[in-house]
Amino acid sequence: MEFKEQSNDKVSFSRDPDIHTKNQSQRQRIQRAVDPSHINANFDPSEKDTPLTNDSSIGMGPLPHVIQKKMEESFNTDFSSVKIKTNSAQAKSFGALAFAQGENVHFAPGQFNPESSKGQELIGHEFAHVVQQRQGRVQAGQSNINDDPGLEKEADTAGVRAARGEPSAIGSIEQQATANSKGPIQGYFVDNIRSDNYRVADDLSATVKVGYPNHVMYLASGKAATSNSALKSVGSGIKLKEMSPTIEVSDGTKKKTLKKVLPENLQNSTAGTAMDLWADCGKSAGVVVGSESRVGMYQSPGSGATIETAAQGPSSMRGEIMNAWLNHTYGLSTTSASKKTKIKKVLDAVTVIDAKLGVLASDYSTATTPSDKDKIIKDYILENDKKTEVLWTYYNGLTPSEQASIDQDLAINRYAVPEVGEGYTMASGGSPVPGYESDTWNFHWGGVVAESDDKKDKVTLENYAVGDPSIENKKWDFAMYGTHKAGQTFHEQHEDTNLHGQSPTTIRIKKK
Repeated sequence: MEFKEQSNDKVSFSRDPDIHTKNQSQRQRIQRAVDPSHINANFDPSEKDTPLTNDSSIGMGPLPHVIQKKMEESFNTDFSSVKIKTNSAQAKSFGALAFAQGENVHFAPGQFNPESSKGQELIGHEFAHVVQQRQGRVQAGQSNINDDPGLEKEADTAGVRAARGEPSAIGSIEQQATANSKGPIQGYFVDNIRSDNYRVADDLSATVKVGYPNHVMYLASGKAATSNSALKSVGSGIKLKEMSPTIEVSDGTKKKTLKKVLPENLQNSTAGTAMDLWADCGKSAGVVVGSESRVGMYQSPGSGATIETAAQGPSSMRGEIMNAWLNHTYGLSTTSASKKTKIKKVLDAVTVIDAKLGVLASDYSTATTPSDKDKIIKDYILENDKKTEVLWTYYNGLTPSEQASIDQDLAINRYAVPEVGEGYTMASGGSPVPGYESDTWNFHWGGVVAESDDKKDKVTLENYAVGDPSIENKKWDFAMYGTHKAGQTFHEQHEDTNLHGQSPTTIRIKKK
């Protein structure tokens, strides 16, 4: 999958319509670098730009003094009025590593790293934007986006020089003491998260827009019908419809024209950008794969055959798969004695937990009151989750290369490759990522509705439980994931959100 930039589409950066401003005079602009490759599109006139609102309630913290001094010396500028937001949901919401608005600099979660040279380059990049805004050099484009590659390149260069402690060469231009806090937003984007970019399949047969919620997908002519055959075969509630608008994609040597594709929800008779889908990842994926009763699929560590899990929940699927690998590996004559000792320790601990689960199951069968049964169910779930975590302790103690070998043997994580009409689930695992303790999810699901001709890139239809999961809404999202290139898989993309613990597991799933 490659990341290409659309040059003339109006874009929406907000993930939550509640943060859209109603005051058009406060519409914000985002400046970003221009990719040398372009997509020329014929878009529906209904695709409109959506503004970002100013957030006056965010908590700002001071820049570390040593970095402030380093930046001030590089830019020959006083940055004492600049405030830093180090865990900005707003930056994350429109796919920016960081952005500067006036004297406020926002960093997406995990992106503020003043102790590293790369982190200082990003800080310097944003401080260059502060200077540019003080100089009054950032203007609004037609769709409230300033695509001035000169300013962005200047900020890139200044960031690198500032990180090295060298003069940035842009602070000498006459500037105001401070920048307008309600002025333009200048964001730092990278290819795989740039909000107004497209993810393009390597074979150019599919592309989707990046950003949430994204309703824009284009496929090669006839591919919607191919997807529909696979979706219908599993009883999917989703049908794709090929539309007349087209888009031209290129890899620099060849071009291909794709057709816009819109979804239809057969379960509620809604369609297009106004389609409603369950505001819950599991239920929405169930619509795609044909049922909310689903099983995991993995590769047998012995024969290589595809095995379906007995478990239907993500955590239990995760435990069942690792249990199979541990028992298989323990039984191999080629497994070293030291490895067998470690594996046996895990399996013995699991045996103890299984005994507790057996007692709870027996207690449930004899319980007479709803409250007693509810308590037993809760205890059983907690004990079963504990069992899963114990099963993964051996794996978690291995090196990354050893873990990758197991992943490949089992066809999990970045090696999980579902077909159209199947899907992914990510089961959270391990301790929460520091700083995300209150934000960690139990799991995430996504159903595959399309794929590239070479099957190396998958398009999912996803929704999230960001409100009441018992309702349907229009915040569903088309997303594209690679299956062969590092960093592009469903597993890596969702693991990088830090919302699924320190050792999550991605599993291919299908209708039971």
